[in-house]
Amino acid sequence: MTFRVEPESVDLYSRQLAELAQAVEAARSYANKWGTFSAHGKGILGMLHGKHGSFMTELNEVLERLSRSADASSMNLSASARYFERTDYQSATELDDSYPSVQRPITTAGS
Repeated sequence: MTFRVEPESVDLYSRQLAELAQAVEAARSYANKWGTFSAHGKGILGMLHGKHGSFMTELNEVLERLSRSADASSMNLSASARYFERTDYQSATELDDSYPSVQRPITTAGS
């Protein structure tokens, strides 16, 4: 069994996680803009206002953790992709260097 990594795929996933972090921040901003009640806007929902405040606090905490996790994962996966690219290149170079030199055939015009 062998272990194989496609650095391009790891990098793609890294970029997707970075996009997720941005989307989570946009969702958090939206929730904070439209999810809060003013003193005049409570109306019948005023009974829920106390619970709503704690819900918004919890929502912000969860979205913050998700954003930080996605961002950190994105950076680490990007670094991993670079590592695999370097080691693949180094391994290929070492393998090529282990073979004896062979004179290449010289072709003549028209061959």
